[in-house]
Amino acid sequence: MDARHEVLGWTSTAEAIEVHWECKDFKFVPDFIVHEETRSYALTILHPLAKPDARRKKRLAAMRAACERQGLGFVHLNRDEVTEDVALPGAKDLFYYRYWQWPDSLPFSVSTVAERHAPATLGELHRLLDGLATWHQLLSMVANGFVVADISAGLGPDTPVLAWRTKGWRT
Repeated sequence: MDARHEVLGWTSTAEAIEVHWECKDFKFVPDFIVHEETRSYALTILHPLAKPDARRKKRLAAMRAACERQGLGFVHLNRDEVTEDVALPGAKDLFYYRYWQWPDSLPFSVSTVAERHAPATLGELHRLLDGLATWHQLLSMVANGFVVADISAGLGPDTPVLAWRTKGWRT
């Protein structure tokens, strides 16, 4: 989103939004909240296996209505829209490498390592995980807000780790 001039700011830290849907009410946590000059919106990236059937369309419409009640717009993207966007950097697949592709135990492993060892850098966290996470999985946790890192000086093994948000990860 930093590559888009119209985006003034964005965050991957979002509060759950109550969605009332005919099948079952649920809490929707957007992947990103994006702020532009004239609007703000919740952005979500659809699971690659999601089918655009009638049920999915009704669910997305319920999510849109819930966001609008919160004063937000609603945008959803699929994998092709994310990875084929020419404005995105070469590492764009990293940001689409989503939590459903992680081992179920990964967030808990990261949380355990964080509590026991408090690693100061991403490289140290990766080393302490001892093969439980690939570098891409770890960077994906950063991209999705589960591991908070200071990327102002670049993204690599020396990137400082600031916080952990792995306790309440959603499936």
